[in-house]
Amino acid sequence: DEVQIQAANDYLVGTYDGGVIHLTKGTFNITAAISLSNRVTLEGEGAASIVKKNCNDYAIKAVGTSGTHLTNVSIRDLTVTRDAADTNTKELIHGEYIDLITISAVTFNDSYDDNALTLLYCTNLMFSSNTIVDCDSGGMYLYNSNGIVADNTFYHTKIAAGSARIIQVSNGAGTVISRNTFRDLQQESDLYVIAISNSNDIHVSDNQITDCRGAHIATAEGWGISTDTACANGRILNNRITRLYAFGSTLQAAIRIA
Repeated sequence: DEVQIQAANDYLVGTYDGGVIHLTKGTFNITAAISLSNRVTLEGEGAASIVKKNCNDYAIKAVGTSGTHLTNVSIRDLTVTRDAADTNTKELIHGEYIDLITISAVTFNDSYDDNALTLLYCTNLMFSSNTIVDCDSGGMYLYNSNGIVADNTFYHTKIAAGSARIIQVSNGAGTVISRNTFRDLQQESDLYVIAISNSNDIHVSDNQITDCRGAHIATAEGWGISTDTACANGRILNNRITRLYAFGSTLQAAIRIA
């Protein structure tokens, strides 16, 4: 199905300089990534519009370059998942060098040993009203990227071996993480629910973190919110953290600044 969807993207860009690709309800099986271009929106009809990958690639990607950024890319109102036979270590959605990217009302389901979403060198992200469930390794990774992450739900993440970060932001000055719900997260080693590094002027508020735990090993750590001293002028307020556990002997706490 990716051939037809990719052809629609290319036609819209070539004819109208962008537009909307609409997926009806149903499952769209793909064997190569759908590559979105400038000013293209990929939308479904809700969770019943399913993009299912079975390939050593992402399900959906949008990739610019350092000299030529993409702009105004949108993904909304659909489910992204993988086939049970797909054991390739690839996130479900991947973006690089995008100015203005919107991801909303998307269900990320069952990534394999990787994040649901990775964004590199992207600005003005709006990530809202999404659901991230049963994704290995973590939820989302923002590197040299910034924007708003709000009103999302992360739950029942079946994290593989090693430490994991459900939201990880590195070099993401000005990023806002607000009104998200994290629940029923477990992992085989250290668990960081929100982990922020080298990011000035961050705002973390009104998030709900409950029933999250590190593993039954001697050095397991559990953190609700973790930042480092390279984060200046940040605000962390009105977050509710309950039943956060780590079963090791190293450390467990709601908030860490290191």
